[in-house]
Amino acid sequence: MNLVVLRPLLVGCVIMASVGGCSRSPDDAFDADSATFAQYRDEEPGVGDSALLEGTVSKRDECQSVTDSTSSVAYVPIFPTSSLSQAKSLKTSDKVSLRGGSVEAAAPEGAQLPTRCPTSGPFWVVAS
Repeated sequence: MNLVVLRPLLVGCVIMASVGGCSRSPDDAFDADSATFAQYRDEEPGVGDSALLEGTVSKRDECQSVTDSTSSVAYVPIFPTSSLSQAKSLKTSDKVSLRGGSVEAAAPEGAQLPTRCPTSGPFWVVAS
């Protein structure tokens, strides 16, 4: 098989391994009842940054999401703790480009989701 074809698959596996396979302690500052965006503790900056989500920020049930400008799929972005200032600065209708990768099923292990966000995907794990 061609490496170019395998690269997105390999990147997805690396994202899942880095987000789901490492043990993480909970972030004491994270309040799931008042948060409007999801986050994860990033330990490997730049992992999985070959995919790009370009879309528009919206809120569904007070949960931050980004609607892909090409497919119209609404993803719940999960930001690394090193990019929380970016997450906090996003406003409804902002146009964004987020590096990372998608997760279609349940949120990756270690992700901290606000209580208002869905617990199943699609999610976009934002690379730092």
